[in-house]
Amino acid sequence: MECKIVHSNQSFVKQLSKEINENIASQHVHNNKQYLIQWGKSEHNTNNPYLYTLNPTVGIENTNNRLRMFRILQLNNIDIPEIVKTGARPNGLSKYQINNIKTIRNYRIFVFQFQTLIIYRSNDNLVWLSANTQQPLTKYYQVLEDANRETKKVARLAEKAVFSLGLDFGEVWIGIDSDKKRVVLNVDSAPILNLKRKKLYYEAIVQFIVNYTNDLNGTLPVIGADAEFMLRRKGKMVLASKYFPKNGKIGCDARTINRDQKKRPLAEIRPDPSTKPDIVLDNIYEIFNDAIRKVNVSSIEWVAGSMPFKGYTVGGHIHFSDVKLNTPMVRALDNYLAIPFSLIEDAEIAKKRRKKYGTLGDVRTQFHGGFEYRTLSSWILCPKITKAALHLSYFIVQNYTQLRKDLFLTYNNQQKFYATDRNLLKKYFIQTWEELEKIPGFINIYKNIKILRDMIDKDEIWNELGDFKNNWTSKEVMATNREARSS
Repeated sequence: MECKIVHSNQSFVKQLSKEINENIASQHVHNNKQYLIQWGKSEHNTNNPYLYTLNPTVGIENTNNRLRMFRILQLNNIDIPEIVKTGARPNGLSKYQINNIKTIRNYRIFVFQFQTLIIYRSNDNLVWLSANTQQPLTKYYQVLEDANRETKKVARLAEKAVFSLGLDFGEVWIGIDSDKKRVVLNVDSAPILNLKRKKLYYEAIVQFIVNYTNDLNGTLPVIGADAEFMLRRKGKMVLASKYFPKNGKIGCDARTINRDQKKRPLAEIRPDPSTKPDIVLDNIYEIFNDAIRKVNVSSIEWVAGSMPFKGYTVGGHIHFSDVKLNTPMVRALDNYLAIPFSLIEDAEIAKKRRKKYGTLGDVRTQFHGGFEYRTLSSWILCPKITKAALHLSYFIVQNYTQLRKDLFLTYNNQQKFYATDRNLLKKYFIQTWEELEKIPGFINIYKNIKILRDMIDKDEIWNELGDFKNNWTSKEVMATNREARSS
């Protein structure tokens, strides 16, 4: 096995390539498989079946075309410099200009997948010149990622920018403007290395190769969840904090009204994690039954989905641990999980949620080393849909190295997802479902996720306007779980 790096004669990248391959050779892995790393430059021979390509060609093209780059970032709720229309070209297409922007300080962040490797900051008042993307005369000083709230936020933003553009790694420039807004100024798919940065990328790439190679035989994740919902009476919001504590298996989300800690509108259910999705489902049922008895007010409705009330969005976050978070794992969740769930949710309400939450690749790392996938709306509406969310996501993470389709590398396809273009997404759903069917073990989960195929084939969507608490009856859940376990 070897790792091929395609680059434009960066001396430190040459050294990086040599050191990575020396490490691989020392692991005594003898096969003819290759990893490909495209350091700002694409491989011309596309016939080689690489195990994985870090920085695919489409991602590099996205950063080379600055207008396209900024359009993609903007689509993913990332602030960018102002883009203005300046006229029309001879072919009739519009001409645009990316305006310069004044910043009070800038950051350079070097990213590998969902890791920030090193951050530099400039404290000068600057005018970022859009035509001079690297600003070579600006002095930057290294700062720690956890130095303050701002450095943590720019690190997460840089990781999101790299992922949104279809890259695995890159160098990101972020400016802080006079309103303290974080603006992505540029992303480069060929980070400039020095001795320190070469060492950081070496460690990150080697660790990824080791983990991904091990995962070729499948993973055994631990799955958990937190699914948000709200309470309603006669069309008006009932505060979750009136009935539930902040912490516990069913508690309140951190969001408050007017920063009043006693006024928390969102509740969330937090089942115990397990290596078996059905055990998580059982736990959800038990927690719900206890909570329904605790509230014990029949006129209070329990509502979920995307946005139960204007301005209040809810999500169904799925947690994983005992696996190493990486880009291909999250892209598999986007393609094989987010697509079917986008086709069964209320599209008009979901589009409003995605203006702030639920973008592609929306993940958050956890203190215990795992992560949560946050793209989906709250699927807690009924046991069968909940079961499908748990089983399908678990199966995808188990087998992500075999699920290679990546439909969201381009601006057009990302835009179609955010607009919920049902015709295109249904076409892509059929393609991804057929791939899932080829994975050994799919037959064992088919009954658990069949509701997704049935609803999509019939063009049915879930009812997120109604009261879902009555869906969680003991008879239905017991029947649901019996069916799952007999499959």
